[in-house]
Amino acid sequence: MPLSSLEGVFMKHASLSIAPLEQAQLWLDEGHEVALVTIISTWSASPQPVGSMMTIRKDGIYSGLLANGCVEMEIVEKACSLMPIEEPLTLDLKVAHSKARAAGMACGGELQVYLEQVTA
Repeated sequence: MPLSSLEGVFMKHASLSIAPLEQAQLWLDEGHEVALVTIISTWSASPQPVGSMMTIRKDGIYSGLLANGCVEMEIVEKACSLMPIEEPLTLDLKVAHSKARAAGMACGGELQVYLEQVTA
């Protein structure tokens, strides 16, 4: 799914007070396709620790933040374009220093995430 078709949904977060796996279950119960993204490693600065999760619906609505908004758009676009995800995969992402500063972080960094389809 091209980025232009998702522009209106990127800021539509589900409740941030719901844990990612609980949110995934709620969306699955509603009939949505859902992906789970988990940080599996970080280098340099990273706003979220290894193990942090984000859930994404096929329509681009997501819950959770992995890098204070610096790479979420890229992750959502990739997940939506791949759903249904046949095989889990890893993505290597970089947060540029300028983008990190704009998000209120001291410096950029790198993270590796695991992307997988969630089923009931």
